[in-house]
Amino acid sequence: AFNFPNQFDATMVLTQLRYSGIMEALQVRKVGFPFRKSHSDFSKSYWMTVNKDCRAALLQASSNKEKCELICHYLTTRYSHVSGW
Repeated sequence: AFNFPNQFDATMVLTQLRYSGIMEALQVRKVGFPFRKSHSDFSKSYWMTVNKDCRAALLQASSNKEKCELICHYLTTRYSHVSGW
């Protein structure tokens, strides 16, 4: 796999999410165990996963919660076709 700025390979992203524990955390959360990250921490950690148009929207967002909603919406829309997402 080649690494280029702002170019994401869906399979690679899913692999990285699995290895980083995000997918496991989501499974734990689904069965009812709380796993909380602050909106600020989440947006600081995942802002780079979105495209430049979404990044522009993040700069205009009025709260960290809104930033998180934008990031989640972008990722679920962009990677909804990936198995296991």
